Amino acid sequence: MTTAVMASAGRGCDPTVKTCPNWPGASLDVATGVGLADGRHRLVIEATDRGDNRASLQREVFIDNTPPAAPINLGVDGGDGWKPANRFTLRWTNPIQNAAPIAGADYRLCPAVSGACVTGSRNGVNLADIKDFVVPRPGDWTLTVWLRDAAGNSRPETSPPPVHLRFDPDPPESCCEAAGPGISGARSGRRDRCHLGHRAW
Repeated sequence: MTTAVMASAGRGCDPTVKTCPNWPGASLDVATGVGLADGRHRLVIEATDRGDNRASLQREVFIDNTPPAAPINLGVDGGDGWKPANRFTLRWTNPIQNAAPIAGADYRLCPAVSGACVTGSRNGVNLADIKDFVVPRPGDWTLTVWLRDAAGNSRPETSPPPVHLRFDPDPPESCCEAAGPGISGARSGRRDRCHLGHRAW
């Protein structure tokens, strides 16, 4: 018979008794989910045979079941206006972690108007930026970002409001056609200037 005990400093123990198989290499699952506080714990395993002989071992284990809070002050370098280059840098401040450190960020990229979204992730210890981010094609996109810790906790609901990534690589085609709205002109209200000699309209 095997007894697994999970203990924490200043907290009581939670003993679990299970009958183990009588052969080498058996495994024992120890619950570390609901009801167990985040942080450092002491795990004690004690085995008892049919002759009531006992042996035990102890291990220090670290538990974290709580997703990180939202990234703070998420923003885009240069603001959220239209950009001619498909290259964006996002920065934020990480929230204080009580257990596992930040290990990366997950994201969801969607067209601002309608269309299918794509998801992805970036990894890095205490990651606080995403550099050289690209969008699939020109247009207005929204990016939602949430954090992931070293224990694998990640929850999209903790994300702050999405940021806009606006990409327009095309200059006005001609003087006469510039008056018509382009990708960025239609959505931002920008008016392209049309030059003839020293006159502009």
